[in-house]
Amino acid sequence: MQKTLLAAAAATLLTTTAYAESHGDAKATELAAFQALFTDFSEEGVRATIAEDFTQHNPMVSDGRDALIGLLPGLQASGIA
Repeated sequence: MQKTLLAAAAATLLTTTAYAESHGDAKATELAAFQALFTDFSEEGVRATIAEDFTQHNPMVSDGRDALIGLLPGLQASGIA
């Protein structure tokens, strides 16, 4: 589970960067995405910072923003924050 979460984090960073570059301040968007995923476990935050059609490079996690949203309960339960 921990390896899956770390791989998801790395892939999210890469994809969020591409989204941010087309939507303004990349660093601020990346930080907001990580905050939403790994600190706040916020569906609203993920929706605001991750592209709906992002490509996940971890074969254990499906593509798309909704797949990340589906990971939120497990991330929160893992004590990752």
